[in-house]
Amino acid sequence: MDLVNEVTTQTAKNTVYKEGVVLSLISYVLRTYAYLVIGTMLTLVNIPVFLVVITRKAL
Repeated sequence: MDLVNEVTTQTAKNTVYKEGVVLSLISYVLRTYAYLVIGTMLTLVNIPVFLVVITRKAL
């Protein structure tokens, strides 16, 4: 009986560990993708705004 409990516990620990690794990898990829998307959007918005502000100050 102890052997069954030990094997079951070890299998459960391995499953949780593998799922944790997969979840952390997915989280890392999504976080990196979010930084790239948000950074690109900020750049695309800030360049025209900067040009408008500079043009108005020059006039």
